[in-house]
Amino acid sequence: MGKPAEAILRLSEEIVAGLIVGNQGIGSRFSRMRHFLMGSVSESVVRYARCSVMVARKDLYDRPTA
Repeated sequence: MGKPAEAILRLSEEIVAGLIVGNQGIGSRFSRMRHFLMGSVSESVVRYARCSVMVARKDLYDRPTA
């Protein structure tokens, strides 16, 4: 319950996480302005986490292999 970024950060503190791994999700599909107005879970987690954070670009997996 609550805001996703806050819940992720709270849990990472509780379990003393060494690394948080996630992806950009649907926020990356919107324009920069809309992305700015909507906020970003990944951006908040990266900004406020006390441990390392790895964010994968989801669109890399959607591309056909050459």
